[in-house]
Amino acid sequence: MTNLNSNLHVVARVFLGLLSLVAGLGKLGNVMQMTMFFKKIGLAGGYLLLANAGSGAFSVDARKG
Repeated sequence: MTNLNSNLHVVARVFLGLLSLVAGLGKLGNVMQMTMFFKKIGLAGGYLLLANAGSGAFSVDARKG
């Protein structure tokens, strides 16, 4: 995998993490909206962790052999 392709994956993962945070900044007065906001915080954390650590053994390239 080229360096540009690798950097593009990191940028995409960070973008998805930030998008999940921004999408949750709605009406937090409603209990259901607050629950969904914290769900999105968890997803954003997962995306940012994936961007930082990489997929490792779970990547498609690692399974090819």
